[in-house]
Amino acid sequence: MPCTSEYGIWQADAECYASTTPSDPQPPQSSAVWEHFDESFGVGQEQGKVYDCYYPATGQTALIYLFDPPTAAQAPPTPGEVARGALAKLDLRAVEIGMAPQPPATALVGVPVWLWVDQPSEETFGPASASATVRGVTVTVTAEVTDVVWDLDDGSTLSCDAGTAYRAEFGATPSPDCGHVFLRESGSRPGGAYTVTATSTWTVEWAGAGQTGTIAMDPLVAQTQVIVAEGQVLVS
Repeated sequence: MPCTSEYGIWQADAECYASTTPSDPQPPQSSAVWEHFDESFGVGQEQGKVYDCYYPATGQTALIYLFDPPTAAQAPPTPGEVARGALAKLDLRAVEIGMAPQPPATALVGVPVWLWVDQPSEETFGPASASATVRGVTVTVTAEVTDVVWDLDDGSTLSCDAGTAYRAEFGATPSPDCGHVFLRESGSRPGGAYTVTATSTWTVEWAGAGQTGTIAMDPLVAQTQVIVAEGQVLVS
């Protein structure tokens, strides 16, 4: 049944719609109505009021005793609202930047620099999931990074997945999937270094209560600085 109607507010126990205001006038204290409610509920008129209550099954109106004024039940939240509560449970953070050479080591002009997401976890790369239940509505959200955009501060950007972590045996070879070569030293940059920025974009999907959807989430940003110098050539 609807929570409210033109007749008042639904009372599940009595299966009728109670008016939002007490009956006026109230039955006199000597009325058998009060005796009936006293016997049925163990309460007297000083503890509550009598209301008109409409019974849709019969189309008739009768009196009903209520200790408190009738109030409409709070409407359940939408699945999308619950999904945002579930998302708040996830401690999502910006990626940890992996770079070779690793700052504060100095990179060299013309020598490949490797970039990757260092030790990706549920919190920094996903997938991460959480559920929330509010007034009977349960929703589960799943979040994961779908793109990492690197800004190298020299006019270059590149889009990568997690990238490949550098190992010493790779030598001076370029990264197979996420790398960069600086063409100018960083001496003219503020602080004498390039500011490398990794911006991770998260995709957040939710499902629950027979519905699905997505939540827009601001990208998360991590930064580090790298000094780039000219290589020195020795002539003998």
